[in-house]
Amino acid sequence: MKSFATEKKKQLDNIAVSGTRRHSRVADIWLRLVRDKSAVVSLVLLGIIILLAIFADVLFDKSAITTQNIDLRNCPPSWEHWFGTDLYGRDIFIRMVFGSRVSLLIGIVTMVASMVIGGLLGAVAAYFGKTTDSIIMRLTDMFMAIPETLLALCVVAAMGASAVSLIVAMTVACVPGNCRLVRSTVLSIVDAEYVEAARACGMSDLQIIVKDNGKGIQENKIQEIKSRLLDSGEKDHIGMNNAIERLRMYYGEEARFDIKSQVGEGTVVIIEIPGK
Repeated sequence: MKSFATEKKKQLDNIAVSGTRRHSRVADIWLRLVRDKSAVVSLVLLGIIILLAIFADVLFDKSAITTQNIDLRNCPPSWEHWFGTDLYGRDIFIRMVFGSRVSLLIGIVTMVASMVIGGLLGAVAAYFGKTTDSIIMRLTDMFMAIPETLLALCVVAAMGASAVSLIVAMTVACVPGNCRLVRSTVLSIVDAEYVEAARACGMSDLQIIVKDNGKGIQENKIQEIKSRLLDSGEKDHIGMNNAIERLRMYYGEEARFDIKSQVGEGTVVIIEIPGK
């Protein structure tokens, strides 16, 4: 009884220590942020800009960005026009608020696209190495050798002036840096023991696993789902049926689909694509 109580106390202590460590990390990050005054000011300004962009339609009259009033042209800043007016009498502040929506959208889409494309290229280069790595790295070197502004101007000139062309130009300029960053990270783990163990167990180069922590599925229900999904004549599951059929068109029976579940612990859906 005493040993059980001691073991239980150790487990509770470990949980408390783990929670304290997580709390200390968060507190440390927060303290660093608070101590950096420039970071605090930047964060506050960014938050204000985002809020203004979101609630611009509620706070301001959208017609003010296009309505011209020659009598108010080139007015200095005032309580009525915070940033003054332009040559056509339009309120500069309101135009900046509505324009920030486009700027934020372009920035967010560019960031996500460059991270996804650069991360994928970097991971592929590091994992497969050799010729694949050399080709991808030489391409990134070629793009990095061109100044970002010049590269963006060339893309815009080729595609025309639009938000889409600007997003493409900025994405192309940002991809090489993200690619190299991810490649260096993947190189540090690609030869790790657990990766070698997975290869030794016969796992393919690409395996998609979707897992949840729900209440799980009964075994008889899993068999019913598998039979319906793997039946080419079944039309109730268009998405999964389409994915499985297309994988088998390219890879034959080597493409594997499986569902594993344990009642009370969750379900795992595995789609395995052969590496060769």
